[in-house]
Amino acid sequence: MTVILNEHAGPQLPVPKSLPAPESLPVPEGDRSVPLGLLAHILLALPLATFFLFVGWHKTYSPLPDLVRYHAWTVWLPATFGRLVGISEMVSAAGLLAGLLPSWRKAGWWSGLALLANQAVAVLVHLTHHEVASLPQNGILIAWLAVHSAALRVLVNRNLSGRTLS
Repeated sequence: MTVILNEHAGPQLPVPKSLPAPESLPVPEGDRSVPLGLLAHILLALPLATFFLFVGWHKTYSPLPDLVRYHAWTVWLPATFGRLVGISEMVSAAGLLAGLLPSWRKAGWWSGLALLANQAVAVLVHLTHHEVASLPQNGILIAWLAVHSAALRVLVNRNLSGRTLS
């Protein structure tokens, strides 16, 4: 052990002479996908949840003329059902946020799947009513939700050592 002296602060904590280099530490093969999955989950869950909280609130509480003006696909549904879709989007967004906690990741995954189904229905409604200008947004959301769900599935099924969780 050596003691590092700092002329301004006095003696510092002892530092062992032979610390292993980080690249020399063993890393199990299964660990390499987990940090990437966690990063993808965080980077995708936050903007997706924000978006779906916003549009869910809009579909739930905005008057019908506003929904028509902003091309909400739920205008083609009975009003009560359209409001329920908005509520389901907000609940699913909350599920995405809850999925940031390790014990709630499965809820985050199911919420992502619910929003994927939501967007698939939105695509069908937009196509049925010739609203093709809305399709790129739906396509981007579907891609983000698919990547998010895949990343979260890795986190749900694997722990840090790469073994399957039961």
